Amino acid sequence: MIEIEEFFVYTGDGNENVEIIEKKIVVKSAQTKWIKKPANLKTKCASPDPNDCMVWCLVEEEAVVRTIQVLVDTTQTKNDVIERIKKQTGEEKRGTMEWKEVVCEKYIDVSLIQSVQNRLLEKGFYGGDKNGKMDKSFKDALSLFQIENTLPVGQFDFETLDVHGVLVN
Repeated sequence: MIEIEEFFVYTGDGNENVEIIEKKIVVKSAQTKWIKKPANLKTKCASPDPNDCMVWCLVEEEAVVRTIQVLVDTTQTKNDVIERIKKQTGEEKRGTMEWKEVVCEKYIDVSLIQSVQNRLLEKGFYGGDKNGKMDKSFKDALSLFQIENTLPVGQFDFETLDVHGVLVN
């Protein structure tokens, strides 16, 4: 949850005899985040589309902490400003990691892609050609279908194929 709090922040040079308290404020909690990375940095991608060789990875992000000097008594100096600081309180929703079985690249052929294109077309997610190509419009339609059906996003996983009634040869 995000909360906004106001502080009287000391802006002087420190030569005044004023009472200040140093406060550390968590402006962004530590969290995990899904990012796309190359599947294997040691081997070259065999696909003409480099996005086919990307995988989602869960990475840790450190908390962002800001330190400010807060005046205890604002009547002691004119060297202060009122600052409104957004800070996070409590836990934010975090992503989870789960293993899902995906179709190996050697089994993803024109026929499989066309079958999924047909199903996406029938369900109103795809308006492109049923050409058996993994082009941008097909990938976007597949991802949208996966998101709206709470399926793993971005891959030909067996759960997505099962929902479409598509079998892998």
